[in-house]
Amino acid sequence: MNSIPFEDIPSTFNSVSNLYRTYINNFDHVKKFYNAQFKNISDNKELLNTLQRRHIDRSQVAAILEEQQIRFGTGKDSEANASLLAQDSTYAIVTGQQVGILGGPLYTLYKIITAIKLTEKLNDQLPEYKFVPVFYLESEDHDYDEISTVTFINGKNELQTLQYFPQGKPFEKNPGSVGSIVFDDDIETFLHTIEMNLQPTDFRASVMEQLRRSYKPGIDYATAFATYINSLIPNSGLVILDPRDRALKNLIKPLLQKELQTHPKTSEIVIQRSAMLEESYHAQVKPRAINLFLSHRGGRYPVEPRNGGYGLKGARQRFTGEEIMTLAENQPELFSPNVVLRPIVQDYILPTFAYVGGPSEIAYFAQLKDVYNHFDVTMPVIYPRASATVIEEKVQRIIEKFDISPFDFFMDLELLQKNVTSKLSDIRLDDVFEKTNANIDDCLKELRYALQTVDPTLTGSYDNARKKIEYQVNRLKEKAYNAQRKNFSTAMQQIERAAMHVAPGGTFQERVFPLLQYCNKYSIEFVQWLFENIETDNFDHQLLMR
Repeated sequence: MNSIPFEDIPSTFNSVSNLYRTYINNFDHVKKFYNAQFKNISDNKELLNTLQRRHIDRSQVAAILEEQQIRFGTGKDSEANASLLAQDSTYAIVTGQQVGILGGPLYTLYKIITAIKLTEKLNDQLPEYKFVPVFYLESEDHDYDEISTVTFINGKNELQTLQYFPQGKPFEKNPGSVGSIVFDDDIETFLHTIEMNLQPTDFRASVMEQLRRSYKPGIDYATAFATYINSLIPNSGLVILDPRDRALKNLIKPLLQKELQTHPKTSEIVIQRSAMLEESYHAQVKPRAINLFLSHRGGRYPVEPRNGGYGLKGARQRFTGEEIMTLAENQPELFSPNVVLRPIVQDYILPTFAYVGGPSEIAYFAQLKDVYNHFDVTMPVIYPRASATVIEEKVQRIIEKFDISPFDFFMDLELLQKNVTSKLSDIRLDDVFEKTNANIDDCLKELRYALQTVDPTLTGSYDNARKKIEYQVNRLKEKAYNAQRKNFSTAMQQIERAAMHVAPGGTFQERVFPLLQYCNKYSIEFVQWLFENIETDNFDHQLLMR
């Protein structure tokens, strides 16, 4: 078994939406919500022609991105790719993610791998065009809790979660864009704590040294993330884009001004599209009356209409219409889009042929097609990122020992343990209690018939007695299962440990573990192994046997 269809993974475990499952399996059912199909992606020639007619100055974008590559130290290949974006026949294969500490969860790397490999494929299939991979740093988000924690399996073989806070304590007020938060000396303590808790291996020191070269005092989250990702995939040609750049913000002024001048038009468009979507699926995101944030006194606040003017939600700040439009014209770097407008901004800046997104992103893009039209921006192909679980050798041994499959770890753990104990035991409790319950049911039916014949008023007492009998039998069944599990406690512990590696906390491994979990065991070469083994045209959940 090399992969598992998402529809086969129980909904109690799998948070992938029905819309995403339909998207990857029956695109025709949802194609009205999107602009192009993704499975035969090179067939979308008309989209390429449309993108060539862009209004934005490509040379300006290319020059800005070249400067950013130099700043991030991404290398000559990335600088060359950034320069190529000035040409009308060059297109971007874009992905993006929040700037999670230490590179974020594994799926961030899976997005990058998908984008790079898809770029290579398109360059082979369509040699008359040029495609370059771009990573859009979501450096302007403000959900600090989501990007500041790391979870790994420590030296005691336990799940451990650590969180970094500047000055060692949570923020007392709105911290602003997370990408601009600067690491202080506590980052050294944070990294030391991780190192001391990681499993001791031959590679631990070198893995931590690589992290320390990026995550150090005086460096902000976005820069640390960008330099670390670049150190993992040097010479990949990946262009890293930081939207905080004032020069880029100057380019998107028309979008900012249109959103301010025409509100709540964008919101109305999204709500209308969401209503269509919710006839069969669900809406992933909720728009605001104005889909912009404004940086103010160190914080990042939603812009909202207020008393004929504008205000900031959560701050005592008001602007007249003229004041906020002047601000958008003269200081566009203070503005940033929310989740609704971010894709529009991204694809206004870039000639995006395809965006590589995860299940939630693909779901919310279904709400945005008409928003793209409203801003006269071309909606790209939305391409599913690779999704995968690494099955290590020690987990494979447990799978073989107990005659189970990787799929079983995506089920309820208690049910899996019960199934394993049934296999190991000479007595199959399921069969015993099924037979016992059948016999009791037959006897009770006969008793009920007799009581009804003797005195029909006794049926009430019979019903009460039956409930008590069933309760006691079920209670005895649970005790028997617990006793059986206790008898096979070593086996149960092995199953629990394997489940912690495959499905930590009852969710996909890729959403929990950072890359360092595996580089610590297998060295930095693990990244290349992922590149070689992940299939970017396999849209099921892949199982990678390590």
